[in-house]
Amino acid sequence: MKTLGTFLPKFNDAAFQADVVIKSLGELQPRQARIIGIFSQIFPALHAAVKRGVPRKLILQQLEDNGIKLNAASFKKLYEAEQKRLATTAAPEKEAS
Repeated sequence: MKTLGTFLPKFNDAAFQADVVIKSLGELQPRQARIIGIFSQIFPALHAAVKRGVPRKLILQQLEDNGIKLNAASFKKLYEAEQKRLATTAAPEKEAS
């Protein structure tokens, strides 16, 4: 009688291990690209926190607690770049109106 284990790939199977590693490597992103992508997604909440007067130190700590470690200068650079990106994407929409 065959057990379920005989139908599943074994971790010592070189081809299976190679496939796992290839898939994992394919999903990797450079740290900077990953952070920029996340920063763009969370920017509305960051902007709202800044407008409410939340100290940057608290914002940076919250980001770090969630796996995004930035210093104040990097935060400022990303924040200003995202503001500029949003302003340039909003400008053509205003012109079309």
